[in-house]
Formats: sequence, C-alpha cells, structure tokens
Amino acid sequence: MLQLILKKISMKTKTAVSFANLLMSTVETEILNKNTEKPLVCKRYMDDVFSLWNISIEVIYGFIEQANRHHPTNVSMF
Repeated sequence: MLQLILKKISMKTKTAVSFANLLMSTVETEILNKNTEKPLVCKRYMDDVFSLWNISIEVIYGFIEQANRHHPTNVSMF
C-alpha cells in the first residue's frame, strides 16, 4: 500500500520525504527480521546506511545480496 502511494507522489512535494522514510523503515525492518545475522549497529539517513559488523565479510556480502533481492533493482553492487 505504501509503495502504491509513493508511486503517485511527486518527489517535489513536501510529503514525499516523509513517505520515502516510511517505506525505507518498513523495508529495513523486513530485511533485518529475515536474517539471522544482524549488524551490531545500523543507522540510516535518507538513502545512506552505516553499519558495524563483527562477522566475516562473506556473511556480510550474503546479507547485502539478500537485501538487494528483497526489493530488486537493475543495479548490482558486486
């Protein structure tokens, strides 16, 4: 439902940022709930994410790949 609303809102409106933050919060929660490995710290500002991990880099790459599959785009990080 929230994604449908976002598709209808121009990014130039005052409410667009609030709706985008709601969507990203929902997506972030869904991704974290699906994974057994979670970051020690995970902070987001707009579309930037900062996280601290204490596990191997391979597991982190797996987390990122799973997150990318959650809400797919045409862009690949690796």
